Amino acid sequence: LFEDPEDRFEWVKEINASLFEIERSVFFLGHHKAFVVYIGPCSICASCVPERSKCKHPRRARPSPEGLSVDVFSTARRCGYEIDVLTDYDQAMNRFGILLVE
Repeated sequence: LFEDPEDRFEWVKEINASLFEIERSVFFLGHHKAFVVYIGPCSICASCVPERSKCKHPRRARPSPEGLSVDVFSTARRCGYEIDVLTDYDQAMNRFGILLVE
C-alpha cells in the first residue's frame, strides 16, 4: 500500500519498464513475437501525445489490457489469481501485466 495514492504511478512506471525488459529478453531468446501489455496505461512520458505518429518512444510504448478490450478481472480469475473491485485506497490492489509469446 502507498501512503499517498499518487505514489502508485511511479511504481507502475518502474514495473512497466521491467516488463519491457522481460519482453526484450524473451525476444532475444528467439521468441520474436513476444509482446507485453503494460499494467495500466503507458506511462513512459509525463504526458502522452494523442497521435501515435508523434510518440516520443514508439518502440517502448505499449497498451494496457483494457486498451485491447481484455477483461482483466475474468482473465486473472481464470488463471487462478484473486482480484476484486476496490472501493477505497486502503485496500490492497492487485495489478496485472501480460506477456504474450507465440
